[in-house]
Amino acid sequence: MDKQQLLTLIEGKSDTEIKEILDKNFGITWDRFDRSCKSWYAKVFTYCNAEQLERELNYFLWLVNLFAPLFHVYFQEEETVFVGCSCHCGTKKLILYYSLTPLK
Repeated sequence: MDKQQLLTLIEGKSDTEIKEILDKNFGITWDRFDRSCKSWYAKVFTYCNAEQLERELNYFLWLVNLFAPLFHVYFQEEETVFVGCSCHCGTKKLILYYSLTPLK
């Protein structure tokens, strides 16, 4: 689903419906954490080439920045950590560790 398709899909939906769409399609369930402190998450990207990784990473960061306010959390890209590896079968993976902080 590209950005425009997602925006069209959520148009006119309630916050609850949008959260369900994000959970179902992207595994984003940020409203299930302790709101008194920062929470850390991990997202794994499997890719074949740098262009594919860049597309997937840009899309995910767009999702985070667009929908974090809906969950009343703050995302700071400067606090992200990237760990990459190549599996013995030739598959490349990148693990993105990122944090969300409750808005006060």
